[in-house]
Amino acid sequence: MPTVSVGRDLLFEALGCTYTQNEFEELCFDFGIELDDVTTEKEIIRKEKHLKEDQDTGGDEEIIYKIDVPANRC
Repeated sequence: MPTVSVGRDLLFEALGCTYTQNEFEELCFDFGIELDDVTTEKEIIRKEKHLKEDQDTGGDEEIIYKIDVPANRC
């Protein structure tokens, strides 16, 4: 399954409303997709560079939603 990463705030702005994480997971389920992970840019950079939690990565604290899209969805 392809995974799409999108900034939560930008997504909610495009949708025209905000959701709690549970509400958003239900919305995803209604459309046949799945919220796979909730992370931040800093955490992603840390994982890619194999850094420890206390090391500064310089990334944003923006919340990133990783959404799984099954092959049968456009």
